[in-house]
Amino acid sequence: FVSNLTSYMMFEVLECAWAEFDEEIKKAKDLDELIAAHERYLTQILNGAMMDNKASTEDSAILQELEKLFDLIIQFVRLEENLYAETLKELKKVSDQKLRDYKRAQLGKWSEDRKVDLSANKKVYEQVYMRLTSFEATFSKLLTDLRNRLSEHTSSDVQFLDVRLDFNEFYEEKRKKKEKKK
Repeated sequence: FVSNLTSYMMFEVLECAWAEFDEEIKKAKDLDELIAAHERYLTQILNGAMMDNKASTEDSAILQELEKLFDLIIQFVRLEENLYAETLKELKKVSDQKLRDYKRAQLGKWSEDRKVDLSANKKVYEQVYMRLTSFEATFSKLLTDLRNRLSEHTSSDVQFLDVRLDFNEFYEEKRKKKEKKK
């Protein structure tokens, strides 16, 4: 999702605006024409990114959907970071136990025939799984809402963002599978 959105912004918005700006720079005869070309360039970027101050209600709604998706993505990243930290703690416990066993064996003693208690982490992993399941459902709903708004937009450029987001039809196939299950 993020890669496809970035690709749209880079190639459909920025690169197209730059190509036009580059042509206008070559044609500019004085500083005023250059400044006007730059203003059009910035306006074209803001319009393409749906970030114009005079954004239509369509664009505002799309930006709100994108903001919700980005918030969810940030929550997902935080969950992933927490999971990673918990996994490292668990790995450290196991590693410490193995080191203790090795040291005891070096001293000619039997290892402490006990395992590291990782049962507390089971609850953490169950909670992570539940949150991941929730994230997946929320992401699917938000993305569907966004794609619906994009496909109904009056601008063909914005409609193309919908095509760009699902260029390989991954989300469409997922939606079809979900409908078949119902």
